[in-house]
Amino acid sequence: MPWQPSLAASAAGLRGHRLRSVDRRRKLLVLGLAGGSHLLVHPMTGELVVVDGARTPFAGGHPSRSMLEPMPSSTTRVVFRLDGDRALYFNDGRKFSRIRVVSGQELADDAFLARLGPEPLGDEFAHDGFRTRLARHARAPIKAVLAYASPDAARTSVHAASAESRLHCFFWCITVQTLSRRRAVTYVIGEPCIDVKDRSCVDVCPVDCIHEVGRMLVIDPEECIDCGACEPECPVEAIFPEDALPQKWHEFTAINAAFGGGVDAVDGMVADYCSRNELPAIEGQR
Repeated sequence: MPWQPSLAASAAGLRGHRLRSVDRRRKLLVLGLAGGSHLLVHPMTGELVVVDGARTPFAGGHPSRSMLEPMPSSTTRVVFRLDGDRALYFNDGRKFSRIRVVSGQELADDAFLARLGPEPLGDEFAHDGFRTRLARHARAPIKAVLAYASPDAARTSVHAASAESRLHCFFWCITVQTLSRRRAVTYVIGEPCIDVKDRSCVDVCPVDCIHEVGRMLVIDPEECIDCGACEPECPVEAIFPEDALPQKWHEFTAINAAFGGGVDAVDGMVADYCSRNELPAIEGQR
């Protein structure tokens, strides 16, 4: 999905347009404009902060100190002026978020949106329909059943005994792992991702733990909940459970973990690795 890094090129055509609708499709916000265009917002590491005069009635997204700063903050990228004295600020200190301007027809024809299943917060997502989907795709992981219109298209590979047990196990595992912060294994992105950076894994990650650095994507082990949703999405098979990472790429465990020290730390380690290793060609990718 070709995301624009900013709205600079389109800002002149957007100023003054009224916001007529706000919808959600998985991690994407779909903002409908009065002129017929739409903004597709992928928040990633971003934040949405609503300011009403001297009050801040809402702030949500990737937590950071910028949420507590007076608006606009040092990380504010876009400002939506609302009725009265209200404004919606879109902040993104890491600059990983994306906003894309599309027409109504482009929105209807978008291949990525067409792959997504019913929106869990929408009226079309009902208990009976969900049970039917679980029963129909008995060998698919719960993540694929929730996320995709056709779980079979998600390259699923996880098997569990029954739909009901998978449902309870999935949420129990996420709850336990998130609260305890004790993980025997996390996922690691290896060498094939360098200079490829396909973002399919980012789109399916439920906790936004996959981050873009200079030449690749990395998984922050402190944020990863070990759900495995990202692994089958990678077109170059660069994602592995830590204990299944090929020995020749053992350095990438430390490279991914270095994200906690900042992007520069990761970029330096990747540059060092590339200086000592010749990257093989990957057809259609690099």
